[in-house]
Amino acid sequence: MIDLAGIDVGYLSRQGNREIFYSRDPSYAAICDELYGLGRFGQKSERGFYTYEGRNKTEDPEVMELAAQLAKENDVTIRENSDEEILERTIYMLINESAQVLDDGIASRSCDIDTVFCNGYGFPVHRGGPLQYADEIGLDKVLEALNWYRKKLGSYDEEWFKPAPLLERLVA
Repeated sequence: MIDLAGIDVGYLSRQGNREIFYSRDPSYAAICDELYGLGRFGQKSERGFYTYEGRNKTEDPEVMELAAQLAKENDVTIRENSDEEILERTIYMLINESAQVLDDGIASRSCDIDTVFCNGYGFPVHRGGPLQYADEIGLDKVLEALNWYRKKLGSYDEEWFKPAPLLERLVA
């Protein structure tokens, strides 16, 4: 997704909002910042996290080496993640952030968020969007999982997995 949107776009956005992006966790975007410095902007430059020939991507060992180096420098433990864990962590964070967007008044209704995700970002239409999917899963299960990951993954993820206040209020 980052290669598609453009590593340069993310980098320039972070530079304009350094206090937001780097204050909590300076290593947050270390790999993206390094790739930007190497001129690897994603599909548009045919090099990002992957190398590209047209739309066909190929894994790049150079990026894996860079990631390992940055993980070591930033004291990040590399570990195996199951497909299920990756999916769950990604979807639950998306649900949590969507709840925060609602709570902040950036969106007025949950269906507005779901519409944007289904029609703009390719969220599976049969799931109805992240917030409708959250209702299907059960908000209590989402909240429980966020708190579990927050504890399991240690101090690095205490902030990242902090449940949105709206989610906590809805479950209470």
